[in-house]
Amino acid sequence: ARLDRMAGELAKTVSPVKRTELNAEALGQYLRQFVKDPLMRYGDRATDGNSMRWLHQIFESDGGSCNALTTLGVALGRRAGLRAHAVVIPHHVHLRVIEGARGFNVETTSGQVLPDDAYRHFMRGSTCNAYARPLSQREYVATLLSNHFGYERAERARHADSVACCDKAIAIFPGYPDAWCNRA
Repeated sequence: ARLDRMAGELAKTVSPVKRTELNAEALGQYLRQFVKDPLMRYGDRATDGNSMRWLHQIFESDGGSCNALTTLGVALGRRAGLRAHAVVIPHHVHLRVIEGARGFNVETTSGQVLPDDAYRHFMRGSTCNAYARPLSQREYVATLLSNHFGYERAERARHADSVACCDKAIAIFPGYPDAWCNRA
């Protein structure tokens, strides 16, 4: 019910007749209200135990991780009629709003719409086809298993559980290099 109410609020600011870039900016602006923790900006990895927030914790606390904020953004964007997809780059996830062959990146940890070039230096010359493209829902679930569930369990010294999460992620999305690295 809460997501439906929020999507209704967002839907008032987006429109199929608007340019997709404007809709992406509206989605970014809406997400910005959930970016309150300065440790959760892109490129930082908080070490205060809050780095891996769950979706419901965004509403109860002072922000969320790139995983949680992207999950929220994709859910809200799709409910508001946008073609929103998660996109991964090494050690990070953001969302992209798509129109035809064009896509607009929404950096969920700041709410800004950024060009592809803003993410290129994080690619470190990688040619991996898992990075910098819209993910299917199945692929995104695999990234959450590896990066969110697996990492959280490793932080809590639950290594067998962490490896199991990464194994499941690899079974779903074998081409995702972070799952292999996280498993190690």
